[in-house]
Amino acid sequence: MEKSIKNSEKAEPKHTFFNENSVTVIVAIIGITGSLIATAYKGVLDLEIKKKEIEQALIMKAVENNDLDQSRKNLEFFIKSGFISDPEGKILKLVQDTVKQSIPVIPTTVISQSDAPYVIVASSDNNIIGAKNELDYVTGKLNLPANLYKRNGYYCVIIGNYDSREIAKPDLLLVQQKRFKTAYISSLPKWCSSPSDKNGYFECK
Repeated sequence: MEKSIKNSEKAEPKHTFFNENSVTVIVAIIGITGSLIATAYKGVLDLEIKKKEIEQALIMKAVENNDLDQSRKNLEFFIKSGFISDPEGKILKLVQDTVKQSIPVIPTTVISQSDAPYVIVASSDNNIIGAKNELDYVTGKLNLPANLYKRNGYYCVIIGNYDSREIAKPDLLLVQQKRFKTAYISSLPKWCSSPSDKNGYFECK
């Protein structure tokens, strides 16, 4: 009987708080928690970077004019409105205390209306037949509006009639990729002075 009791005691499993399954679960929880903390931290950093980028853009916009007084007023408005963070008041104090000449101003670029329209100079040929073949390709295959211009003895395929260089850039990339690698954008009034209609092409003076 005593031997049976001892055997029973030996067979009794030992209970511990941490077993193999518990350790696995705890490790998994720690890993998930760490990932969540890292993701949250990265999100905070991304927000801070984005905020700094916006503030820098506002500062650049505030001084992007030719008027020193207006630049000062723009900066003061953005700071007092909270769009530009200035917790220690250093930027505002600098803006208010410094002489006008010390405030940085980015001069605005004035585009002369005489520069427009802009065109794409696609090709040039010393004979009109070859130039017309190129013109047919542009208007037919590329489906772009174009005309022939004669300038300095060469017949040139001129594409479009754009209000700015930026508007012309997508068509320029298309033209360069398809056929005319040396094509470029130019101001038509500067490229061709007083063009006259010659029944089939325009001749520049």
